[in-house]
Amino acid sequence: MASVKSMMKFFCIACIGIVLTGCMQNKKHLTPQQKYEQVCKKYTQMSEEKQLEALDEDWQYIHYMKHPSLRVQLAAIEKNPKAVAEIERPALEVQMIAVDKLIDGEGFSMTLARLIDKFDEKAQIAAVSKSPQIIRYIPYPSKSVQMAAVEKNPWVARSINNLSQEAKAEAIRREPKLKSLLP
Repeated sequence: MASVKSMMKFFCIACIGIVLTGCMQNKKHLTPQQKYEQVCKKYTQMSEEKQLEALDEDWQYIHYMKHPSLRVQLAAIEKNPKAVAEIERPALEVQMIAVDKLIDGEGFSMTLARLIDKFDEKAQIAAVSKSPQIIRYIPYPSKSVQMAAVEKNPWVARSINNLSQEAKAEAIRREPKLKSLLP
């Protein structure tokens, strides 16, 4: 009986020791969120040179880098312009390059459509100037963005939620048939 008590006591002390020393916190027991945070910390704490080397290996590592430098952001979109979607707050220069690379000619980019409402106004104007239909993905475009879009294609005025009087007038001036179709 005494040996069972002493074995239980030893077992309890051993378990407490394991917990207190942190042995239970090895990588096998981390939650997916904890693992993600560790990876982000690793890539964020790297020097700029190491981050650039990582991007040479795989541009998607930009996703794990919090607040990357302009140089790192530019390197990522050079590898793949879709990398702009993985950058938390891309610099205006990066946004402008992404617009140029993602919209080729009169093309349309779903990647850009998903991001455009978070871009700076200057990048939005550049985007709608190349691909006016992308304005429908900007919930409340500024007057300047609206004007840039309707100057390129007046029919997009029908898809603008907060159509300004100026943009409406410009759309009708360019396409009189819109007069009866616009609010």
